[in-house]
Amino acid sequence: MNHLHSDQYAVFLWFLSNTVWKETQNDIVANKLFYLNKALHGISAMYNTALPDIFLLLHTVGTVLGRATYGDFFVASQGCTVGAQNDCYPLIGKGVGLLPYSSVIGDCKVGSRSVLGINATVYQADIEQDHVIFVDSDGKIQKKLKNGVTWTQRFYNVTLKDVN
Repeated sequence: MNHLHSDQYAVFLWFLSNTVWKETQNDIVANKLFYLNKALHGISAMYNTALPDIFLLLHTVGTVLGRATYGDFFVASQGCTVGAQNDCYPLIGKGVGLLPYSSVIGDCKVGSRSVLGINATVYQADIEQDHVIFVDSDGKIQKKLKNGVTWTQRFYNVTLKDVN
C-alpha cells in the first residue's frame, strides 16, 4: 500500500471508518472519516456499508457505493453508482466490475463475473452471471454473454471462472 496513491488512500479511509464504527460504535469519528474521504477523493461509501473483503476502487471521484450486498473481487471505477430504490438495494455477485459511470439501482441481482460497461445502467432488473451490459452506438442498453478473461480478472491473481 502506498499512502500517496489516492485510490489506495480512499480504500484505507473507508476501512478505517468502517473499523472505528464496528469496534467502537463511535458515529462521530466514523462520520468525520467518511467526510474526509468524500472531500479528498469524491467517493461516497458510508462507514456502515458492507463492502466485500476483496475489492478495488479505481479513480474514485463521483463514485457512490450504497448498502448493497457485494461479492468478493468487486471493482468499481469513477462515477459508478450502486444505490437503492424504495429501500431495496442490489445484490452483486463475485467478480463483478463497474466501468466508468455505470449504475446498479434498486431490487436487482448482478450475477458473478458480469461487467457493466461505460454509462450502462441496470435498474430494477436482474443480470445473469457471465454477461456484459453495455450501451451501443444508438444509446440502447445491450446484453451479451462473455467468453474468456473478464475485465475484473485483470486486477486479481485468480481465475474468476472458478468464482461463484
